[in-house]
Amino acid sequence: MNKKWLYGSVGTLFIVIIGLSLIEDNVDVEKKKSEKFFPSVSVVEVSSSGYKGEIKTFAQINPRWSATLKTHVSGEIITFNPQALAGKQVKEGEILLKIESSRYKNQLDLAKQNLEEAKLELLLEEKKSQTALKNWKRSGIKGKPSDLTLNIPQIKIAKTRVEAGLSQLKSAKKDYENTIIKAPFSGFITNRYISLGQTISEGDTLFDIINDEQLDITLSLTSNQWDLLDQNWSV
Repeated sequence: MNKKWLYGSVGTLFIVIIGLSLIEDNVDVEKKKSEKFFPSVSVVEVSSSGYKGEIKTFAQINPRWSATLKTHVSGEIITFNPQALAGKQVKEGEILLKIESSRYKNQLDLAKQNLEEAKLELLLEEKKSQTALKNWKRSGIKGKPSDLTLNIPQIKIAKTRVEAGLSQLKSAKKDYENTIIKAPFSGFITNRYISLGQTISEGDTLFDIINDEQLDITLSLTSNQWDLLDQNWSV
């Protein structure tokens, strides 16, 4: 009984294997072809031409002129320009303040007087020299008169006093003019160090002022940026 069952099972298995082989031979294997996709391409005609480049860099702007105004005389500030304040704009020659000037006016008048006296002294000495020369000629004395006879040393001293008087007058006039402080150029006052009624001394700082008409611009360029500039470049 068992042998018959075994033989039957083996036969059935053999039949199944043969059937599967026949089925596999009849199967058609289809190979799918891979599809290729191409991107869309457009063509544009171009032509060469000039173009402007752009360079970005840091720049420092400074005024062409700047000054710190200091006084050359001393005294009380009696007049103050309302525009002479930090941040205000002033014009060249505009009066910023006035210093009490009576002392310097007296010195100027005295210098004028001293100069006139020196000129008078020179004139008198020259007159004496002319008179001495005439007297020498009338005397009939032969030879050339000495410098002392012709009053030459006195004339030299008188001329020296006139020159000194001119220098003193120039100095006194300058001091008197310096009692009026004016803007040296047009610009803006950046700092103010004094006020109305204050007594200032020679050398005291009054204002800081910068010019607003001419500015200097300093650029910082790398070597590559410099090479990008045209050989005949201009601002």
